[in-house]
Amino acid sequence: MNEWFDIPNWYIIQTKPKQEDRAYYNLSSSGIETFVPKIIKLMKNKFSGRSKYQLNPLFPQYIFAKFKAKEKLHQVRFTRGVYKIVSFGETPCPVDEDIITLIKARSKENDLINLEDDFKEGDKVIVTKPYLQNFVGVFETKLNHNQRVSILLSSINYQVHVVIDKKYVMKSN
Repeated sequence: MNEWFDIPNWYIIQTKPKQEDRAYYNLSSSGIETFVPKIIKLMKNKFSGRSKYQLNPLFPQYIFAKFKAKEKLHQVRFTRGVYKIVSFGETPCPVDEDIITLIKARSKENDLINLEDDFKEGDKVIVTKPYLQNFVGVFETKLNHNQRVSILLSSINYQVHVVIDKKYVMKSN
């Protein structure tokens, strides 16, 4: 076996469908360090049309676990909720610690990942929505659960406050 089997490394664990939390709980209970980055998604009910926010894994069916492969490989493979350890052939592939650190740097409490730009009051922004495309403005505030924002658009001799979906606004350099 390889020498890195003797030291703790991060590995990617593929879980059974919708069992990320189960695998996380079972691995954590047995003393294995785990990491499940999550995001908040706006989900729409196809029958009622109502929308609600839901906590989902950033990588569906995948979690990260840190362990010594020489000691814990068999235990991890047969943990409830785990489908397999991502491997090259029969050898599990360790994940570089820097990748996990990078993902954790974007996370907040409860391993919640922020995928969107954090606008601050006064940031210069550009509108990407077709009829206002390439207009430059200043970010004012976030509205209703961060889905809409208020910006101050500036034209040649005119300024106007606009409320627009956040997805149509990006930071300007």
